[in-house]
Amino acid sequence: MKANKAEKWLSDRIERHGPVSKLTLFGFPTVLLSGADANRFLFSSDSTVMTLQRPRSFRKIFGRRNLLEMSGEEHRRLRAVFMRFLKPEMLKGYVGVMDGEVRRHLEVNWRGKETVTVFPLMKMLTFDIMCTLFFGLAQCPRKAQMLRDFTHIMDGIWSVPLDLPFTSFRCSVQASKRIRRSLLDIIQVKRSTLGSSPHEDLITCFLSMGGGVGPEALTEEEVLDNSLIAMTAAHETHLHRPHVPD
Repeated sequence: MKANKAEKWLSDRIERHGPVSKLTLFGFPTVLLSGADANRFLFSSDSTVMTLQRPRSFRKIFGRRNLLEMSGEEHRRLRAVFMRFLKPEMLKGYVGVMDGEVRRHLEVNWRGKETVTVFPLMKMLTFDIMCTLFFGLAQCPRKAQMLRDFTHIMDGIWSVPLDLPFTSFRCSVQASKRIRRSLLDIIQVKRSTLGSSPHEDLITCFLSMGGGVGPEALTEEEVLDNSLIAMTAAHETHLHRPHVPD
């Protein structure tokens, strides 16, 4: 998967073992289903037949209260926050913010340089835009450390889930804890100014859900877990490296 050859691996396995097969994936018993009948079975089954659940290693990095772990009413409640952040009228306001980040990035990292390393710089740009839109961190010295921690998290997602010193998985878990501490500081600042700007970024959308009180309000754990999930989704969507065959 890290080499971006998952599609070939899947097609080879289906050819060898058929549309339904059993395997062990990251130490967990797994059933691989493929084809139209499998899709029909999965998407027509309700929560009494099948529920969405990630491996324990995933929950150790991203927490147990994120959108990908929830189902039913809890999933609806969390999804409503993301949909509020992604409303068309909100998206229009993000264009100017993104344009400003791109211009600043080009001025600082590209202008006057004889050579540039494009992919690392694009990772940095994506992370800068993400921090600005999600957390309001337009110019913040802690972003450099957050980027390093986030890189460790991404490296550990597809690693063997051995929670031992010096393994990629242990580094990912520790990096997740450090980012959570940084996000917790941001949450405390945002909560103190929530009344004046309830929907300016993703964090404030989280904090203002249900007016910040009552059954619709998000807990601190949910804010942290779903902030990490949003970062991962944004990062992986924009920085997918296509496999170029020989």
